[in-house]
Amino acid sequence: MKTLNERTKKIEKGLRDAEETQNKFQEMTQKEKEILTQAKKEAQEIIKKSESEAKKNAESITAEMKEKNAKMIEDAKAMIEEEKKKMLLEIKSEVADLVVMATEKVIAQKLNSEKDKEIINRVIK
Repeated sequence: MKTLNERTKKIEKGLRDAEETQNKFQEMTQKEKEILTQAKKEAQEIIKKSESEAKKNAESITAEMKEKNAKMIEDAKAMIEEEKKKMLLEIKSEVADLVVMATEKVIAQKLNSEKDKEIINRVIK
């Protein structure tokens, strides 16, 4: 009988131990689920934050590039205007030189009105 009682106690202890182990396993499984859920939540937050920062960076870069492009266009327009002014001055100078040359030829060859017309036509062409 003693052996039977010992055996019963061992079986009962084994069942209690198995039940405790089962409970601990369920607790661990629940904790793992909670940790996994928290990790997923944190990962989503990190992703959202990264996407937000990337968007801000892209907007900042876009604005900076627009500003640089506007400056380049403004500089190019200023340079074109300056070149235009230089060309006009050169043209005026050349026209003045041509007028002086034509005047010198007219004065040097002043013979008659027919000769004047011929010289003027030659210079104009």
